[in-house]
Amino acid sequence: MAEDKEIAEDKELIFISFSKNKTGEVAKVLCKLLKAIYGHGADALVSTFLSSQSLSAGSFDDQIHIKLKSARCGITILSSENKINAPWLMYEAGFLASSVGLNGGELVPYLFKRHIDDVEGPIKKLQNCQFHEEKCEAYKELFKFLKNVNSTLINKQKVIDIEDILLNRWDEVYLDLAKIYSDMRDLSLSSSGDKKTETTQNGSLSLGATRIDRFSTEEQNYIQFSNDFSAKTPRELKNMFRKVLETQIDPSWIRQNDNDVHYDTHRVIVHGTRFSTFVVFTDGLRVVLFNRPNDLKNTNVENDLYDVFGAVAFENGSLNTKIKSQSFLDAEILRIEPIEGAAIEANRKKSNSEVETAVMIGVCVYLSTENLELAKNEMQNNEIEIINISTLNSMRKKLTSKAELGAQHLIHKHLSQSRSLSPS
Repeated sequence: MAEDKEIAEDKELIFISFSKNKTGEVAKVLCKLLKAIYGHGADALVSTFLSSQSLSAGSFDDQIHIKLKSARCGITILSSENKINAPWLMYEAGFLASSVGLNGGELVPYLFKRHIDDVEGPIKKLQNCQFHEEKCEAYKELFKFLKNVNSTLINKQKVIDIEDILLNRWDEVYLDLAKIYSDMRDLSLSSSGDKKTETTQNGSLSLGATRIDRFSTEEQNYIQFSNDFSAKTPRELKNMFRKVLETQIDPSWIRQNDNDVHYDTHRVIVHGTRFSTFVVFTDGLRVVLFNRPNDLKNTNVENDLYDVFGAVAFENGSLNTKIKSQSFLDAEILRIEPIEGAAIEANRKKSNSEVETAVMIGVCVYLSTENLELAKNEMQNNEIEIINISTLNSMRKKLTSKAELGAQHLIHKHLSQSRSLSPS
């Protein structure tokens, strides 16, 4: 949908943001209703702007920048359709909340086919309203939502007028929203553990008569970065990873890293799957990234993606070859925290086309702003870049899986610490 061209620059602005197609249809219904309440064009009491671009796109044009700067109320629509993109969507909501907060306004969420228990982070503390299938409850929630929007504005509409407009349009609004509700697919179901097979009989989806193979567990273990995982400097991280290797991992899974220049390190191979580690360096506002194409001799994987600092060896022995700054490697570490989840890569060897699957677990290492800058010292080909966390979202397609996992961790932490979403 094209952005609204009828917005007066000198008016208060309601900015509506969304992600995914069906959720966009909800946004259009709400936008139409808000224009009925506040007017549109030159005679509007308040302008309403529906963005056709996700704020996570990163490359949105100057027009949207202008609208964000003048927005007084930000509306974000959280649905079952965009639930699986929660970390990025929370960042997007935080970006919008920060923008309207600078103008004295607030973020107003609207939940569609999504329960409040499925909302994470500070946004859960806000006055969330949600659509209900039951018509009477749906009306109450939407009226409450409209009053929440109205309360953020300076040029408020009379509540009785809001109610009259909603009542006059309710049948049409409810039918539109109920149709979208019925059509919207809950994408989070695709990530559940249920194994389903689709059948053509009666157009239904069933579990089917699938044969279940049963297994016996021959070996099992776990890897955990415990509370005593600490290092005073980046150079010492290798020793900490080695300690985990020696104390937690079955020796039968450990292989000498003899086909790599880092021969004093080890690979962890569990029935063909390699487990390794990675490190994300940050000062809480920025992150250090490794530009792979600019330093191919110090990376085993050839692609044009930005990376954090991992290695085929569990001890991460290549760190001091990718970051050549000795002052950085000897800088003081403020704290270390584990990154939830694991990054997965499937890499094909050029020599024999064999595919190796790697599962990587990581830690986030915090340094002072001054020490983080040291990472760029002694570069040979601009292979080290320091990027603002706020821009990581726009780089999503340019990040390796472990860099993206690290980015999600940092964005979530950044949003959790943001005061802009704290209840007033």
